[in-house]
Amino acid sequence: VGKRSPLFGMQAWACGNLRCAEGRYAEALPLLGEALYVEVVSDGLSVSEMSKLMDQILVCLQESRGAQESALDLEPVERALEALLEDP
Repeated sequence: VGKRSPLFGMQAWACGNLRCAEGRYAEALPLLGEALYVEVVSDGLSVSEMSKLMDQILVCLQESRGAQESALDLEPVERALEALLEDP
């Protein structure tokens, strides 16, 4: 099981959901980004799953507006979006 595994993606999404439910939006962002990356690099793109993840990421960004931008770990989200742009 690696970082491209669907199992890893499901666990990252579940952990991100938990952080969101706890109101820990900044902590949820990298986990949701990892889950999005798994969706992007999988064999078959699921637009509905990617849309759900992006909606959740946008909610987390909006809810963590008061946090310092430098404190937000957006690298997994950025990596997922770059991968999507490279190979749509």
